[in-house]
Amino acid sequence: MADRIDSESINVDRVATNRTTEWIEQAIPAGSGRYYALLHSDPSLQKQQRLIATLISIFSKLGFQSREVEVARHKLEWWRQELEKDTCSHPVMEAFDSITPVVRSQLIQLLNGYGTLLESGSPSTDEQNRKFHLDTGAVACHLLSGTQSDNKTVSDAGIVLSRFRCIRYLRHHVDSGLLCLPISSLEAAEISPALLTPAASNETVTSYFTAELEALEQRMQNTLAALVSINAETSETNRINFKALYIYLALQSRLLHTMRSDKSSVVDEVSRLTPIRNYWHAFLAARRFDKAG
Repeated sequence: MADRIDSESINVDRVATNRTTEWIEQAIPAGSGRYYALLHSDPSLQKQQRLIATLISIFSKLGFQSREVEVARHKLEWWRQELEKDTCSHPVMEAFDSITPVVRSQLIQLLNGYGTLLESGSPSTDEQNRKFHLDTGAVACHLLSGTQSDNKTVSDAGIVLSRFRCIRYLRHHVDSGLLCLPISSLEAAEISPALLTPAASNETVTSYFTAELEALEQRMQNTLAALVSINAETSETNRINFKALYIYLALQSRLLHTMRSDKSSVVDEVSRLTPIRNYWHAFLAARRFDKAG
């Protein structure tokens, strides 16, 4: 009888592990920038960071499911309740060894940040846009690095990554009826949101995004340099916390540079690095990070 109970327990654990693995593989597909960034992270952090990255992916996709708004809102509320519970039921949440009050609070902030897309629509004013990137991109990077909002370099990394994501995935966002760009900057360039489609785009739109990507690339380079400085000044025990973020930011910087070199149109397509390029550039970034220490 005891052997039978043990066998059933093992089967239950195996099913739970398989379900968690499925969620992780969907959020961090092999060959992606996220995959290689986490692959080079310290083994002691990989489990936690993979689970965090999976939740970031789940929450971000939830926020952009505007074509099934009511379904997405029910999921949003379900996740809010899940994050408040002492005993969790989602496979990814169950897989954590423990969740500190700080991490739980950051996860709630992250979820609510993406939830505003469902509840309030596009973060189009300057203040809404600023808060959106703080609550999503910045918080996501703090979660991955085990830091809090007082670490300005990590916040800057998250904000620039979030802004780049909103431009890179412009086509998907517009198709979903969302626009994560401040209207003030579009108005200053005399661009109507109606022009942000492949059929309506013109030279003014092209020039606008060319300038935006150039500015973002410079900000990424500055933030990479700041992360190197943190690495050089931080104890070895804490240094490992920033490696995955540094590598991912380096990969996104490389992608942005490639997009600018190829004159890719964010209105028409979503650009990606090939798996072999992600592999190679992640390897080089990991070496740079280690040497800087």
